Amino acid sequence: MKIVFWSPLHGQTCTTSALISMAMSIALQQNGIKTVVVQSHFSMNQMDYAFLGDSAKKNALIRRGLDALFDASKSGDFSKETVLSCLVDITDNLQLVTAASQVDQGVYAVQMDSMFGGVVDALGKYFELTFVDVNAGYSPTSVKIRNKADILVVCLNQNQAALVDFFDNRYAELEKAINPDRLFYLFGNYSLSSKNTMRNMTKKYRQLKLAHCGAIVHNPNFMDAVSEGAVLRFFKKNVLCDKFDVNYPFVSNLDAAASKLLTLVRKCSAQGGAYGTVR
Repeated sequence: MKIVFWSPLHGQTCTTSALISMAMSIALQQNGIKTVVVQSHFSMNQMDYAFLGDSAKKNALIRRGLDALFDASKSGDFSKETVLSCLVDITDNLQLVTAASQVDQGVYAVQMDSMFGGVVDALGKYFELTFVDVNAGYSPTSVKIRNKADILVVCLNQNQAALVDFFDNRYAELEKAINPDRLFYLFGNYSLSSKNTMRNMTKKYRQLKLAHCGAIVHNPNFMDAVSEGAVLRFFKKNVLCDKFDVNYPFVSNLDAAASKLLTLVRKCSAQGGAYGTVR
């Protein structure tokens, strides 16, 4: 199943780190659901370093990841052996498609437009969940990828003005493109002390339902792990932390969000068709 993480807001909702945290929660807590993560960013593609640290530079010297999958697309070889050889293992059930090394943005844009959709579809043949991180906003490429999601994770924040603008001025267009039942709202950099709690926001905006909302609580330790390339170490250390641990609010709310998302995934999966099957 193709799950796209997208935000209408540039640089405000921590979309990439939200995807990383959701992927790690599912990988370590959810009984081995096979997941692959891929990004469409030409620049500011921090996902590789967050997962791999300094070894991301070594991987960049090997033709794998999105570069190798674009090669496979050109040759028409999306066999399981070929696809899996392009990926980097993060855990036993979480794999990463490393970013493309293309330095020409024009060429990259052509590759994205002509081949990225086929690459994501190929990944979906071998993984139960395909997490796709797309650029924020309304560029043609982002909207094209967004609108083909089986489930769209809309990354927002608690900023009142931004929420009003999105739901009053942008939501109608989104609703025409994607069934609202396939939307999941994820609030990044979430403050537990803000009066704009998820419950209060669901009272203000009819589009929000608690069952389709989750929060990535602001946590400096997690953000340090992202910037230092130590995400895997952070989660292995804290995945089972107790309620007295400073990281507990982050971990507990993350696990709740991942559980809600998987409930939606299974509901869509039961409908069959393009959704595929997820345990």
